[in-house]
Amino acid sequence: MASFTSRLADGWEHALQHTPLAFVPFITALFNTDKIGAIANSDGIHLGVSMSFPISIVDLWGFVSVPNTGVNVYINGPVGSPLLVFVGLPITLVIQAGLAAGYFGSISKIIRSDSYDFVSNVQRYFIPFGRVAKRSRLCRWYSQLRGHS
Repeated sequence: MASFTSRLADGWEHALQHTPLAFVPFITALFNTDKIGAIANSDGIHLGVSMSFPISIVDLWGFVSVPNTGVNVYINGPVGSPLLVFVGLPITLVIQAGLAAGYFGSISKIIRSDSYDFVSNVQRYFIPFGRVAKRSRLCRWYSQLRGHS
């Protein structure tokens, strides 16, 4: 039986062969502009606890708690004017579904064949991930905003 450190080294070496996939969690983290702004405007040390609903792609915000005052509720997605809600929300959902489809499809392909094609995985898995995004908390929030349950 292989030791833990040798398995860890093998996994790290395998992960380094596919570093472009590491950009997907980075890109999804950029969608949370409120959190980036909260960190940029922070002036001191912040310790916090973060609890969230299950998410498809774990990004920086799964590990980093942003500074805030009082109790805040963050909804991942464009919130503000009605134009942002009705235009920005669907665009954000499409982008996130595409990134998730390409990301997880590529990981699945790497496990099976050690190579991947991100774009073909987006094309293959976009509809299933789009259905997941449709039922996500963003869409539930959008339905509540419109008065549907």
